[in-house]
Amino acid sequence: MKDIDEIIKYLKKNEIDPKIALNVLKREFAPVNSGHKKTAWKMIKFQLYIWERLIDYKNNKERKRIEVVERLVYSIKYKKAYDMFPNPPFNAPKEIKNLAQLIAEPRQDKYFISKNFSEPGRPTKKLPQELLNKLR
Repeated sequence: MKDIDEIIKYLKKNEIDPKIALNVLKREFAPVNSGHKKTAWKMIKFQLYIWERLIDYKNNKERKRIEVVERLVYSIKYKKAYDMFPNPPFNAPKEIKNLAQLIAEPRQDKYFISKNFSEPGRPTKKLPQELLNKLR
C-alpha cells in the first residue's frame, strides 16, 4: 500500500484530478480488445496498413512506409473507417504524418503481434509473426 500512498501524494502535490489520472491509466494499460474507441480505431488503422503492405509484398513491390501510408489514407476504405469513429474533421496530410509516426513508434510493438492481424477476407486466418515483422 506504500506505492498507492506515493501515487496519491504525487497527484495532490501536482494538483492532478484523480479522475483524469485514472482515465490516463486505463487508456495506457488497456488490453487490445478492451473496447476503448481509440484503441479500436488504432487497431483498424494498423490492420488496413498491414493489408496494404501485404498487397505490395505479394506483388514483389518495395515501397517506403510513407508511400504505403499515403496510399492508404487517400483510399476509400480508410475514409469509411475514419467516419465510423468520433474523429475530428478529416485532414489527410495530418493523418499521414500521425499514422506513419504511430507505426514506427516502439511503444506500438506490443500491438504488432500475430494474434491481432488476419489475412484480408479471412478473419480466422492469422498472419505469421515473421511475415508481420517484414510488413511493418
